[in-house]
Amino acid sequence: MKFRIEGREYAAAEVGRLSLADIDALEDQAGMTVAQLEEAGEYLSGFDEDSVAMLSDRRARHSLGAFVWLARLNAGDEVSFAESMRTPMAEIEMVAEDGDEVEAPDPTVSVPAVTGAGVPAAPAPAVAAV
Repeated sequence: MKFRIEGREYAAAEVGRLSLADIDALEDQAGMTVAQLEEAGEYLSGFDEDSVAMLSDRRARHSLGAFVWLARLNAGDEVSFAESMRTPMAEIEMVAEDGDEVEAPDPTVSVPAVTGAGVPAAPAPAVAAV
């Protein structure tokens, strides 16, 4: 998995590749342990990348923010967790790599359209058959 953030690609952080300083910063700035980070990855896998459900779930947002922040740190960006959390969602894209498990969307589940303000769009009016 990679992230594309503001047009730049970042490799997703892997727990085994975090430095001790990264782990301390994870706890100090994001309030997460390594075990919680691993759980967060599993938790996030239950959401679509741009789903309203993920954006409405504080734990999911915080978890995504931690992964984005660590990816940026590992790429050499000097950014705090708080700064990383301020990255607009429109600028964050999850990019699958070869070998990543990607589930096809369920065609029986509809996701409501969202307006620019993050509010579900009103359904289209029904049209009577003539």
